[in-house]
Amino acid sequence: MTTKNFKIALFAALTVALVIPIAGIHFADAENVAVKDVTKKTDLSVEEQQDLKRVSKIMEKRLHLLAEKQELEKSDPVGNIERIQEINSEVAKIEDEFAEIEKKNNDRYYVAPERQAELAEIRENTDFSGIPIVGMGTDAINKQLSFEILDTPENRANVAEIRNKLHELIPDEESFTIKFRDSPTTFSCTSRHNCDPVIGGASIEAHTSGDCTFGFEATRSGAPGFVTAGHCADGDVGQSVYHPTGNQNPFGTVTAELYYDGTSCDCAFVGASTSDIDEVIYLAAGSTYDPSSTTSASSQSGDYVLMSGDESDLVWGTVVDTDFTAYYGTWPFGTEVNHLVKASSMDITFGDSGAPVTNSAGTSLYGVISGGQSFWDEAYWSPVDRISTHLGATAVL
Repeated sequence: MTTKNFKIALFAALTVALVIPIAGIHFADAENVAVKDVTKKTDLSVEEQQDLKRVSKIMEKRLHLLAEKQELEKSDPVGNIERIQEINSEVAKIEDEFAEIEKKNNDRYYVAPERQAELAEIRENTDFSGIPIVGMGTDAINKQLSFEILDTPENRANVAEIRNKLHELIPDEESFTIKFRDSPTTFSCTSRHNCDPVIGGASIEAHTSGDCTFGFEATRSGAPGFVTAGHCADGDVGQSVYHPTGNQNPFGTVTAELYYDGTSCDCAFVGASTSDIDEVIYLAAGSTYDPSSTTSASSQSGDYVLMSGDESDLVWGTVVDTDFTAYYGTWPFGTEVNHLVKASSMDITFGDSGAPVTNSAGTSLYGVISGGQSFWDEAYWSPVDRISTHLGATAVL
């Protein structure tokens, strides 16, 4: 049960073009961009970890090169033509390398649509009551169901019994994956900074929920505003949304929120004036990027993704499940959120709830952060197509 005194802020991925027009990215100073350590606590193989670390490094370099190119084109495009051409060549090489790495990852995590539908049907039509499941999805490597079991000594000792119960419930499935996990963690939040206008990745505070993150600018029923995580505004319809503590100026009002047991979208819509918000996403001090398209959940498998969060800044990860169910809270109580997308090696933390997730180049919007497992560096988000269907909010691009 959620109360105002114990408000949770859970820090909750179609193939896109790799050649990005410079007009789609806004830079002033990209020197503060930092790459997170993407090789700790993860189920990814050593090869996958090395690929992801390489992606984060080359895509960071690409952002810096594009920032440099923009400054050169502003100051003296003719006099700087040689360096601009060098940058174009370097960026092209990076994009070729990235395309090769991501194709390998897409192939690695590809699950045929008919198999994905088959597994989803089993999950939706099977009563798993009595089994201490804290997460459930698809093991894309083995193309089978994956169950995350509450990690206790008793459950570890009884894993054979749990496996037998699952076999009884789904006799047509010859095998499935079992992992031991804690319940998705609940968190309080911390402040990042004040932005005017407020942009994706900036810190916000919804009533008494604590600080969360602005997701993306959107419209709902013709009204302007933005999307964040539903639990950040749980029970707050009609309440104001503020700049973080220290600058308590309301700039929006919660008009719709979805966060309840069995929901398919941990998302909320905040009505706000277009003069108070902007569609771009925070990259670094004085720098932003601007997605120009959206990608549905079914097309995100194996993609490399980027999150810009209130607390964690920029974090890269890899999509390992496009239809994940999270059970937030202490099993068997808490809130079940369905049809999330799950990424591995995304080290996110307090205050990242609601943060925008894009492809690794920042050109296509994937969704907003819902929750995660901090020990395993796993993150879940509500995909943009679910946000559109269930919340009725359309991204402004």
